[in-house]
Amino acid sequence: MFYPRLMDLGTGAGSKDSAEGETRDAVHDHNQIRDATAKVGALEVGSDAWWEAVAGARQEHSDHMGEEERESLADFRRHASLQLRHDLAVQFAAFEAEHDGGIQARDRDVDDYHRENRIDPTPLHGFRTDRSNHHQQHLPGEHHHSSNPAEPGAEWSF
Repeated sequence: MFYPRLMDLGTGAGSKDSAEGETRDAVHDHNQIRDATAKVGALEVGSDAWWEAVAGARQEHSDHMGEEERESLADFRRHASLQLRHDLAVQFAAFEAEHDGGIQARDRDVDDYHRENRIDPTPLHGFRTDRSNHHQQHLPGEHHHSSNPAEPGAEWSF
């Protein structure tokens, strides 16, 4: 939802020279966070190993959030209209409400994510960006990936 828009609008911020670089790093970070969280879940709660894994997962998450604030979110705020920011917030709220029981998390290949989620002025996954106001438009009759990440082949992007 967010990173495809960032790749379309962003120019790079912080230590990244492009929105694609920010997105690639974020997908990698998200994979690391999921892996660290899975490690916690495999250990006996309260054990020394569990506490060590919890600390590792918290560090992965903290590092990512700091980078995201300095880079991708800052870049997006500079280039996205208020309307687009609002629309994404509404889409995310709807997604959370529809999936209040959670989703099946999975690691993503960074290159596949970039290739599958790049948005440009031509139709891709059923969406087009109107660059005059940076507002996402679904084009009638065009197909898009499912917004339900529990469905096989679903491509939901954060």
